Amino acid sequence: MSPLDEAGAVHSFSPSTSTWTKLTPSTSSYPFARSYHTGTATSTHLIIHAGCGDASTGRLRDTWIFDVASRAWTQLADAPGDTRGGTAIGVLDNKLWRFGGFNGKTELGGSIDWLDLGVAGDLAEVQWKTSTFGDIAGLGREDDKDLTAGGTAPGPRSVHALLPIAGKLVTLFGEGKPSHTGGHDAAGNFWEDVWAYDSASGKWEEVVVQGERPSARGWFAATEDGSQIAIWGGLNAKNERLPDGWILSAT
Repeated sequence: MSPLDEAGAVHSFSPSTSTWTKLTPSTSSYPFARSYHTGTATSTHLIIHAGCGDASTGRLRDTWIFDVASRAWTQLADAPGDTRGGTAIGVLDNKLWRFGGFNGKTELGGSIDWLDLGVAGDLAEVQWKTSTFGDIAGLGREDDKDLTAGGTAPGPRSVHALLPIAGKLVTLFGEGKPSHTGGHDAAGNFWEDVWAYDSASGKWEEVVVQGERPSARGWFAATEDGSQIAIWGGLNAKNERLPDGWILSAT
């Protein structure tokens, strides 16, 4: 499967007019075409990271930021660790944060990385920092172990979410063990937990969810409004595509 190559173009949707606009880059440098990547946004910029390119590039760990007003792409420093797909990024306190992913063999976790977006000068020169709290490598497709819930931090995972809410970073769900086939004809095993990260203390805390909750899943869509997280769809361990939507409130 080859990723769709649109030469770095970005598509913008206007809810007020229900129309799409193609934003052609003003720069000659732009990200490789890719799939299985992750993205986030600020009020003025779009950020994408990692994913799977074509046969010549393989898995990636690059980071790009797109200025919507000028339509200019800028490449930031490559993130540390393995190349990966299915990772998750989010912006909190003017920092870009990353957690998890899949390197082709194992699920990844055990550390959280960040890049300071608020520094003066050339943002492309700013390097990532890492805080480690556990084993980086998780389960691979040949492991006969089951997912083990609990502990003091989220287990390694991919195709999950990482969102800022109520001053913390929240990660939820995702694949904890990859498909045994290595393809999309079968599903992996998924987490159903929710964790919050306090960037000031560097500590994770598992979130106790009250009432009904979504079933375990990965490959879902997620967004937030500062106090609530909304998720939609995804894939479960039976390889079923899920049609449901849920809202998680911080209060």
